[in-house]
Formats: sequence, C-alpha cells, structure tokens
Amino acid sequence: MLYTNQPVYARDLKAQNAMTILLKDAIQPNLVQTLEGNPAIIHGGPFANIAQGTNSILATKMGLSLGDYVVTEAGFGADLGAEKFMNIKCGYGNLNPSIVVIVATIRALRHHGGSSPKELNTPSIEKVIKGFCNLEKHIENIKKFLLFDDLTTSPPELENNTN
Repeated sequence: MLYTNQPVYARDLKAQNAMTILLKDAIQPNLVQTLEGNPAIIHGGPFANIAQGTNSILATKMGLSLGDYVVTEAGFGADLGAEKFMNIKCGYGNLNPSIVVIVATIRALRHHGGSSPKELNTPSIEKVIKGFCNLEKHIENIKKFLLFDDLTTSPPELENNTN
C-alpha cells in the first residue's frame, strides 16, 4: 500500500469484523490490580481522557457498590479536568464527591514560577513561591464546587527553607 494522504478504514484492511469482535466488550469496565495489590476498575471508553479526562459514571457507580469509597483521577488540572468531572460526570451521574486532592509537585511549582526547562530540577524557593499563584488558582476553582475550612500545604523546600 502506498501512502496517499487519505484515511485508512478498517474495511480497507478487511479488519472490520475482527475489530468489532475485539471492541464489542470495550464498554464493560475492567477489574484490574494495582502494583500494591488493590483492585481498580478501569473504564473510560475510547479516548475518554481526551473527551473528559475521567473514568465513566458506570465505573464509579460500580466501584461505589463494591467499596466504601472510589478514587477518580480527573486529569488536566482543576481548570479543565476537575471542572468537567464536577460539571459533567457528577452532574449527570448524581455523584457528590466529599474530598478533592490536588497534586502539585515542587517541579511544577518551579515551572509555573518561571524556571526554564533546564532549571526545573534545581532547588529555588523563589521559583516555588512564584509558582504558588498557579496552585492558588486551581484551589480557587475547586472551592467553587466544594467548601473547605482548611487547606494544608507543606512543600519540603518551604519547610526546610533551603535555596
């Protein structure tokens, strides 16, 4: 087959039947095991991470029926992933999260504080402090959905006061 800059369809490869058989059960959640031995239900459908950045309502509700809590990773930050999670998934799924965890690394704080790519692994309390503006915006976005009385942050660079 020569490259013609045209789309290639499954039917062109005579693979549509085989692909249908492989994908017919793709709508079903998968029970897998983490490296720590914990069960995890993986279900997002094709391109779920691009479409909404979270797993399906079905997977979350299945998880809630099987355990005391469900952890959902809603990627792409509090300005996209979390907003889609809260507005779309929780809204349509009638889900009410009781906690939000925002993961912010020192490296990311340095990045948002103006470090160049070469400086990202170089300790700099100045860049970390400047990077908190970005983190504060994410916290502000989350507070629009949930009420928090207290927020604790303790980056090692600030605790140890190293430069």
